Order: sequence, then C-alpha cells, then structure tokens
Amino acid sequence: MEKLTAEKFILSTMGSQSWTVVWEPLFKGKFHHFYHQIPASWFWARIKKRSSSLGYPQGGFESLARACADLAERNGAKFNYATGVTGVSRVKGHLALVTDTKQTFTFAKVICTLPAPLFVRITPGLDPSFVTRLSRLRGIGAVNLVLALKKPFLKDVYWLNINDLKLPFLAVVEHTNFIDPSHYGGDHLVYVGNYLPAEHQFFSATSAGLINRFTSGLRQINPQFSPRWIRRAWVWKAPFAQPIVTLNYSQLIPPFSTPVTNLFLANIQQVYPWDRGTNYAVELGLAVARHALKT
Repeated sequence: MEKLTAEKFILSTMGSQSWTVVWEPLFKGKFHHFYHQIPASWFWARIKKRSSSLGYPQGGFESLARACADLAERNGAKFNYATGVTGVSRVKGHLALVTDTKQTFTFAKVICTLPAPLFVRITPGLDPSFVTRLSRLRGIGAVNLVLALKKPFLKDVYWLNINDLKLPFLAVVEHTNFIDPSHYGGDHLVYVGNYLPAEHQFFSATSAGLINRFTSGLRQINPQFSPRWIRRAWVWKAPFAQPIVTLNYSQLIPPFSTPVTNLFLANIQQVYPWDRGTNYAVELGLAVARHALKT
C-alpha cells in the first residue's frame, strides 16, 4: 500500500465526496503541501490502530516520565536537564558529547533520539551518503495553544477535528471531557492544535496573540465563548512534531546503527507504518536498547 497515495486509495474505495468533505481537509491541515504524497499504508495504519478504549496516566505524561527517571536514577543513571548537546564525535575510542554549558561527557555507546536534521547538525563528519539518506526524512512542526477555562467549551465532545480550512486551527480538544476537571483544580482544559511549517508566523506568536487570532473561530464552534472564560493560557511549539511519510517510505528509514561506531539513532521517524505516539516510542526505545547492547 505504500506505493499508492492515500488520496487515490480513498477516492477509489470511498468516492470523491468522502475525500473532498472529510479527508482532504484533514490531510491538508496535517501535512500542508505534502498531503498529495502520503501513502495509503500510513492511512491504513491510522485506521487499524483506532480504538474506543483510551487510557491516560494519572498526573499526565510528566508523571510517567518522572517515574521512569526515578527508576533509572535508582539504578545509577544521571540526568542533565536544561542542557543541550551541541556536538557528538568519536575521541580515543569513546563518544564525546559537548554541551551548550561547555561540558564534555564521554560514553562507550550513545543513543540519539533527535529528529534526523538535528542529529546531522550535531554530528560532524558523517558519511555524505548517510547524510543524504537522512535528508530525505522530512517533518512538520506543531503549535498548540492550551487554555484553562472557567467553563466547559465543548458539550460531550473530547476531540473535534476541524474540516473548515478557513478556520486557523486543525483541532479543538477538551481534555477534561476525557479526564475529569477535578484532576486539574476544576479547570476545563482545552487545547487548540495546529501542524505548521517551522517558518509559519504562529511560531513567533504569544499565547495572547493566538487567543486574539483564534477567538472568532472558536466562537463559530461555541457562540457563547468569551476570552473572559480563560483563567490561564500556554503555548507549546515544536519545529519538528510530525514526520512526513511519503511513498515507499520503508526504503527511507535508516537503521539504528550509524556510520559512527556505537552511535545509534532512534526517533519517531522510524516507527512507520505507525504514526507518532507514546506506545510506539516505548517500543522503539526497547528495540534500540536491545540493539545497542548486542552491538
């Protein structure tokens, strides 16, 4: 199915109206000008993995991450938070990591989980053919406005996809229609999501600016909505949030091992045919850890 575009598959199996009304706006919103290139295999995997049984960790995914970190620390691991890696190189049989705090750490083996473009940036001296291979892996960013509201916004709806391309957002999700507001001090949490190219103007916008930009569209969904409902607001931005999966993508996926001995690459671009998600990240992490231990 990866040789056939999702567009052609949907048109041939569901008809033109299904594509035009339901699917085309969603593909455009998620992938922008890449939407014609997405294979049917990606679409199949999204439908295959859908379920009405959803779960969410108490305390959010941060609580899950902290529990994992605590366990790792009890077993001797050390975390360097708020520290960026600016360079990785092989020095005297070891891998040296240089940070933005001018520190150098050495390791026998390193697993990098950065997107391919960032991995290339911090790893000078990679074989040109490997760099070329990684350059074929592309992605798109995300900007999410999160609102803590005094009142509910959506009635009995958790996730609302937006098929009207005139509205400046792709999805409105009322998280507290899934997890009770009592877990969040009584606030009703809504996030307004977008997938966008990293150069999009929303990447430079503040939460207040996005609220001003989105209020008219939000009122089309709930005419009673007012910015006065907002108790707090945050905006989260990631220049690389969604891999662009193109035709014959399985042939583009790099292996865990890189041309640098004992330097491994494992990121969400390698979970195909599945889309990004915590389950697949955990599965990938286990797989690359086993691979590194055996190598």
